[in-house]
Amino acid sequence: MERKVREQAKQDELNKSLKKQVDEKRATLKQQRHDDLFSVNPSPERAYPMEQRLNLALEEKLKRTLKSALDEQVTAKETEVAAARESERTREQFLLDCLQKEVNEERTAKLKQKDVIRQALSSDWEKQKALNEQSKAAGGLTKIF
Repeated sequence: MERKVREQAKQDELNKSLKKQVDEKRATLKQQRHDDLFSVNPSPERAYPMEQRLNLALEEKLKRTLKSALDEQVTAKETEVAAARESERTREQFLLDCLQKEVNEERTAKLKQKDVIRQALSSDWEKQKALNEQSKAAGGLTKIF
């Protein structure tokens, strides 16, 4: 029983301490909100928007800086596009060269094949002609086609 009483006393003391901390925190926050709401602002120009006075020299300097930065970006982009275009043109030229070489090789091969066929036909024709002449000389009885 005494033990329960001691534990209850400890619990009551703990609850009292926690309640005190919560009350202090609440009071601090309430005071801070009051101070924020009713205190004098050290920089009223931030509280009330006002038109800033123009500093023409500073404005011109900023404009020049921005323009030069933009010009650099444009130049860099144009250089990049030109390089890409040149690379693409080089690839296309290589492809065209390869295709032209292939076409020329095919044309040459076809001409050689035609020449071989023509020579074979010519030699066969000459053989046939020689055989026909021999046949005529021998008596002309057999004709070879």
